[in-house]
Amino acid sequence: MNLKSGYRYSPLESADSIRLLQVEKVPSTAKGRGPIRCWIRHFPLAQAPPYRALSYAWGADSTKKLFLNDKIVQVRRNLWEALAHIQFSWYDPRNAEKDDVFVEENSRWVWIDALSIDQTNVEERSCQVGLMGKIYGKATKVLVWLGCEDDFHHGARISAAVEALSLMNDDKSGQEPSQVLDRNLEGLLALFQLPYWQRLWIVQEICLAKKITLL
Repeated sequence: MNLKSGYRYSPLESADSIRLLQVEKVPSTAKGRGPIRCWIRHFPLAQAPPYRALSYAWGADSTKKLFLNDKIVQVRRNLWEALAHIQFSWYDPRNAEKDDVFVEENSRWVWIDALSIDQTNVEERSCQVGLMGKIYGKATKVLVWLGCEDDFHHGARISAAVEALSLMNDDKSGQEPSQVLDRNLEGLLALFQLPYWQRLWIVQEICLAKKITLL
């Protein structure tokens, strides 16, 4: 699917260069959220600042608009929803005291295949795909976007299952993992049937991650 874009990519400087994005902080208001605005820059991979890498399923062909370097770009709805979540998490002052998506001042960069790669440039796309193992391995954290709860069957149970997985990794929760699993078994089964897990690339994206956060 060719997505319309008002943004024109500048060529990468070398075979090991990448593009990183910053998602602009925009507050929510009574009228809703502001537009999603991203800014893009080039870096040699070895000299890139700390960044996150997004792992997600491309999803259905329906699209929504965002701004990339002030140019209108169409992206698939699932990616737009992931960026909206990142934008909200980044801005939300309640995250200031915990390790959330973009708390650290120097970690506001994110790598996203659909936007960090010029998808119309076959040669560049092939080269960047060859770098993806290093890109995900170098990221300070891999952000896993499973999709929108409203799109899921048993969405509430899946959300509860994600929370349960977080509890299992929390030594201070005081709950036995077996008890957590038993209480959330149906939700966990639904969770691992989501389209996200049908992607072959997740093996590389998750296995090479230093740290993973489910959004």
